[in-house]
Amino acid sequence: MPYAKLLRKLISNTNYTNAEIIRKCEEYGEHIDETYFSKFLNGNIAPPNEKKSRAIARALGIDERMLVIEGYIDKAPKEIKEALHKLKVFASLSALKYIGLLEKNKLHELKKYFENEPLADMVIDILDNSNNYIEYLEQEFHTENIGNGKEIRISLNNPVGIEIHDNAMAPEIEKGDKVLFELIGENYNNVDILLVKTKKNPEIRVRNVIKINNTRQLQGHKPEYIEEPCDKNDVIILGRVNKVIKTI
Repeated sequence: MPYAKLLRKLISNTNYTNAEIIRKCEEYGEHIDETYFSKFLNGNIAPPNEKKSRAIARALGIDERMLVIEGYIDKAPKEIKEALHKLKVFASLSALKYIGLLEKNKLHELKKYFENEPLADMVIDILDNSNNYIEYLEQEFHTENIGNGKEIRISLNNPVGIEIHDNAMAPEIEKGDKVLFELIGENYNNVDILLVKTKKNPEIRVRNVIKINNTRQLQGHKPEYIEEPCDKNDVIILGRVNKVIKTI
């Protein structure tokens, strides 16, 4: 569930343990059982109610709307969730296609990636800019005629990239950074930083991919991010990282 994914990400940005978060929620007047907390944190049950989401957000020191909105989206009818996901996918892939992501199989992989991403940030962005939406669109989007003027290209001024969820390639690429990339197929070197996934582990990540005969080994800069070699056909390379958007 995107709510659980968002909550795990928010917690990982702090030094709080689950017990500390639960204790802080008690201070805000919301009791949360430890077992119950663990279940919705891991996506095994539906998100908690609005009051509990607000308490957790306050405990983490974040905008309360993040968890509240994501919780309602997770529990919304499938038609609403589908519409919101399509909106995010369209905006994200439009920006990525602009930088050269044109192969259909890669678009399909990234479509699945964005469909599983939380949506609260997009909704909050719309809410915060709704009073000046014309100015907001002018700031966020750039349009221009191409060729004979019959086509219009739209690109986001603020880059959209794939968010990285670990520190395998730190300090070059750190957790929370976003990366843009170029398509390369199998034309890469062992030192290249690639956006990659495997059939065994479909999570998209950045790694060096070491060629060893008919096998491939995914490696990070630290020993704990060195994976077991696997068949070369089990490795799916989305592209080579060519730009990093740092988190400030």
